[in-house]
Amino acid sequence: MNFKKIFAILALMLASLALPKMAQAAFVMYVYQSGSDVVASGSGSFNLAGAAPTNALFLMTSEVTGNRALLSTGTASSGFIQQFQVSATALSFGAGASTVVSTSSGSAVGVIGTNLNSWSRPTVLLPSDYVSNAPISSGATWTGRTLSGLGLTNGTYTWTWGTGATADSYTLIIGTAPTTAPGAPTIGSATSGNGQATVSFTAPTSNGGAAITGYTVTSNPGGLTGTGTSSPITVTGLTNGTAYTFTVTATNSAGTGAASAASNSVTPASAPGAPTIGSATSGNGQATVSFTAPTSNGGAAITGYTVTCSPGGVTATGTSSPITVTGLTNGTAYSCSVTATNSAGTSSASAASNTITPASAPAAPTIGSAIAGNGQATVSFTAPTSNGGAAITGYTVTCSPGGLTGTGTSSPITVTGLTNGTAYTFTVTATNSAGTGAASAASNSVTPASAPGAPTIGSATAGNGQATVSFTAPTSTGGSAITGYTATCTSSDGGATSTATGASSPLTVSGLTNAKSYTCAVVATNSAGNSALSSASGTVIPQAAAEAIPTLSEWAMIYMASLMALFGFSRLRSRRP
Repeated sequence: MNFKKIFAILALMLASLALPKMAQAAFVMYVYQSGSDVVASGSGSFNLAGAAPTNALFLMTSEVTGNRALLSTGTASSGFIQQFQVSATALSFGAGASTVVSTSSGSAVGVIGTNLNSWSRPTVLLPSDYVSNAPISSGATWTGRTLSGLGLTNGTYTWTWGTGATADSYTLIIGTAPTTAPGAPTIGSATSGNGQATVSFTAPTSNGGAAITGYTVTSNPGGLTGTGTSSPITVTGLTNGTAYTFTVTATNSAGTGAASAASNSVTPASAPGAPTIGSATSGNGQATVSFTAPTSNGGAAITGYTVTCSPGGVTATGTSSPITVTGLTNGTAYSCSVTATNSAGTSSASAASNTITPASAPAAPTIGSAIAGNGQATVSFTAPTSNGGAAITGYTVTCSPGGLTGTGTSSPITVTGLTNGTAYTFTVTATNSAGTGAASAASNSVTPASAPGAPTIGSATAGNGQATVSFTAPTSTGGSAITGYTATCTSSDGGATSTATGASSPLTVSGLTNAKSYTCAVVATNSAGNSALSSASGTVIPQAAAEAIPTLSEWAMIYMASLMALFGFSRLRSRRP
């Protein structure tokens, strides 16, 4: 293989690539109807290396003459123009007479498209100081005129000159407006999503003369884009938690237009993670649920939480833990879960809470009766008609006055520590897991009491088959009035006893055996019972009544009565015949 030849060829190729090349220039002029006016607008450059300049310099009048294929626009800064002969091909673009422009803009540029007597071939007109390949633009307006009125024929007309690197052209397009990039769209609003944003906008007021083929939405920061043919367009790949604004551009066959104003700022986000359930605590027709915020807010602040209790799907909302759900049914078992919400949506539910049963405090029991005892009272009652939705765990009986209480799980309940001799009434309350209910009505009034103290014995006086016992009332009535006393006499030989009752001292005990020895004692009685026996009396011996021996005066009366009886008897006998 001839490596030298290969290297030589490569060197020539590289050298050719490195050689500077003259860019091919071009100029395009549009003449078109714009409302009630005719407008000419052209831009580009001229490569004059292949054109033949003439020596003539003259002042140019901006005009259009269809029948001479003459179009000249703009003004020459030096006041003069230079003629360059171009293509030998003659082109005619109308039949109208010369019409001077209303206004001109840009540099002087013209074309004569036919072979005239004064020129041998078509000619391009440029400012005398124009530099080959320099950018140039030119324009003109014919106010209140139409293309047909100017005698112009719609179409595309091109004059060319030169070859290879010197080739160039002048193109005249009549009846078609120049195509430009569209105007800027009008930004609408941006709406965030999960790692994305959707941007709305309105099409630009100008499409640049060509149909818009697409739109591009660009994020800031990051420069991420989304494309589409209409609004809205979604930009994906965004970072949750990062704030973005967006602009929109429109594209047509001429290119991409200016960007819209920036959109509102949005922060893409996903729904939060699930909260961590805490505990549920029951109340009266409600439950209070605690929880912990999720470990991830999804890139957007959590705006609220929703607690749902089942069965029934009863809900409550709030911005932090705990949240209370109302409207639950007492006596029904519930479990609850929590969701978190941010601008992107709602999280999945937490795990279910512990089971709770809402309840109210029980209703009031129905009072029964109170029975007094020694320093106490026993109170009966009936359970309330409603337990509030939870089992009753106990009852409390409270006295008035004093507020002393007794507790228990059923009726009756005894309240101790009361003061004997004081009148009391009692109420009853029931308690469940929700609390203590209202009190019952008050009971009947009772006065606790004990049996009286023992009476103090006095004396026992014997009688015929009886003994009369005296005594003193006890120092303590036991808190209740003494209703009576009982005296009991017992023979010394342990024989039968005899008793007597009465309301006060003394009491006479009858039915005793004369000539037997007895001792007697007394007990006192009140509503609480009998006292202890008093101490025993002295010994007493009942006796029959002895024969009475007349006194001296009684004997004197007896003697006188006898004498009178005898005297009367003797007188009676002396009178008999």
